[in-house]
Amino acid sequence: MQPNVTEKQLKELYNAVFEDEADFCDRFFNRFYHPLNVYCKTEEGKLCSALHVIDVTLKDEKRFYRAGYIFAAATYPEYRGKGYMGELIKDAIEGAKNKGTDMLFLIVAEEGLKQYYKKFGFVSVSDEEETELSASNGEVESISPEIVAELLNNEKGVSIYRTKDHIKDLLYVYGARAYRNQKGMCIAYKAGNIAVVPKYVGDISVCSEVCTTLKAEKVLATKTAGTMVLPISENAQIKGCFKLNFILN
Repeated sequence: MQPNVTEKQLKELYNAVFEDEADFCDRFFNRFYHPLNVYCKTEEGKLCSALHVIDVTLKDEKRFYRAGYIFAAATYPEYRGKGYMGELIKDAIEGAKNKGTDMLFLIVAEEGLKQYYKKFGFVSVSDEEETELSASNGEVESISPEIVAELLNNEKGVSIYRTKDHIKDLLYVYGARAYRNQKGMCIAYKAGNIAVVPKYVGDISVCSEVCTTLKAEKVLATKTAGTMVLPISENAQIKGCFKLNFILN
């Protein structure tokens, strides 16, 4: 990161561009921010554009992959159209190559952005949509980060490898808890009268039954346009399911 860009400036950019609650931004910076993992563009001393690259480990049935998750790519409206974000993405790709990263990935907020990221070599590997469910009767139990990590790491296909500390950080950032029933699991938090499942639907029955536990009227699984991946090393041959469980976005 450029030395003249402060954490305060990065937070101001985040809050100006994204609609997340201020507490989410603070919690994210508390757990995942590192100045060496941020790419910035300034103009006359003012921060114009920035993106974060969070180091994560992906896994499939055969091996582990070193990956970088591009998060919070943002540009102030008055500086858009100048190519700043494109420069930062190229810088992030070059940085990933220098670190020996196998792949970069990101979650696309809007369908229209897919064409933009394709220009840099990203390919779509999954699509997601917003899901709204009514509450249903049933019991779910709250489970510990250790159990969440175990369940997630046993999933087939390509997914993020999680330790209990990773899960603790993610639950902290979202202000959420993890739940399960006999069919599956999800994480959720309450916002007003709605149970929110952030970026990960989980089993439908778990999501709807969480409403009862949280005394909410309905559950909302937040919307993204899907996941895109940029293979960097020869090892990054992604095939089959690509489930990015519990990613921040």
